[in-house]
Amino acid sequence: MNWVKFLRVKHWYYFLGFTFLGIVFSGGELFSLKTLLTMTLSTALLAFGFAVNGAYDNNKKVKESFIPIILFSPLLLFVNPNQLIVYVITMVLLFLYSYPKSNFQAVPILGTLLNPIVFSNLFLLGWFSNSILTEQGVLMFALLFFLELISQFLHEGMDYNTDKKIKKRTTIVFFGKKWVKPLCIICFVISIIMAHPLGTIFFWTTTSISLLFAVMLNSVKDYKKLRNLYKNIAVIVGLVWFFNKILLA
Repeated sequence: MNWVKFLRVKHWYYFLGFTFLGIVFSGGELFSLKTLLTMTLSTALLAFGFAVNGAYDNNKKVKESFIPIILFSPLLLFVNPNQLIVYVITMVLLFLYSYPKSNFQAVPILGTLLNPIVFSNLFLLGWFSNSILTEQGVLMFALLFFLELISQFLHEGMDYNTDKKIKKRTTIVFFGKKWVKPLCIICFVISIIMAHPLGTIFFWTTTSISLLFAVMLNSVKDYKKLRNLYKNIAVIVGLVWFFNKILLA
């Protein structure tokens, strides 16, 4: 079996950035056993989430999808209670998202909200490795949630025809493809509001990416291309936040 493809490893760099930001902005050390432990557990969650989603979607390799969680479960003995709670909640949500009897991914609104909640939880996993939840932590979680929600709307717009054909009732299938743009615009506005209290660098980077993609939503018709570009620029924005934090430390 091609494990790299099965676990969708090529997508990990983007979501591991959530955990990394949580570690950095909660005051964690870049090179420490605690950071390595947290990043490893985040990787295990990503591997499990992508594997179980692919397994149930394709009706194969279901048992194998649990290997990442089982393999790294002993590491949970070394995390603090807050991290453990976030880890377990995220694992359960990932399972319910794809499990056929719950199949949250095909429930309008709930399925759409669940993805950004799960991936923003990776930020909390990193944050709780060094700190209790503060106002800054809440605002960053909310900001990442709404920025990731935009990516989810683009994803549903990208898969609209396929999802409609197989009767997968995502939010965009339920309300119509015409709602992709206005929903993204609403999330951009909320993201800018969330970014303002976090400081100048958060406000201007969030405003810039919001204005850029608000324009591109009206000119680029290929949602797959737009989503890939959005994710890559989001990585650059995350790096800007990181280096700004390091330089000001």
